[in-house]
Amino acid sequence: MTGHLSELVRFWGRRSPHRLALRFPDRDVTWGDLDTAVDELAAGLEQECDVRPGVMVGLLMYNRYEFVETMLAVFRAGGTVALLNTRMTPSE
Repeated sequence: MTGHLSELVRFWGRRSPHRLALRFPDRDVTWGDLDTAVDELAAGLEQECDVRPGVMVGLLMYNRYEFVETMLAVFRAGGTVALLNTRMTPSE
């Protein structure tokens, strides 16, 4: 592993694919399912949005499964994530 979070997901997705990775009020996600979802979204981000090393992607989401999946997919595609807050002012 070289150290980013999506590689950690890949490691556990292969080592323990049926173990619980995330629990949200409306869903439980295994490491294998998370790894697969991150792969699929990363491929789409690379093809459709040209996310690659050096590209920054802003995320403006509440705490939910899709936030985790998207952040990890951006990392897997080589991009950088800028977390945006709904309480930010226009100058921020």
